[in-house]
Amino acid sequence: YLLYKMSRGIIYLISNKENGHKYIGQTNLAMNKIWQQHIKESLQMSNKPLHRAMRKYGNHRFGLQKI
Repeated sequence: YLLYKMSRGIIYLISNKENGHKYIGQTNLAMNKIWQQHIKESLQMSNKPLHRAMRKYGNHRFGLQKI
């Protein structure tokens, strides 16, 4: 059971508190690590919709939660 749980990872939700837009992701990383990764990609000018929104609204307007 433990190996199965680890292999499928974590599903998470990032919500924009400014406009209510939501982004769903899956990772095998810890939650703090995935958040740091999204911030890094945003600063590296990633063209993904989440990263563009993070640049536009600021990281502080987003919330991350495990679902």
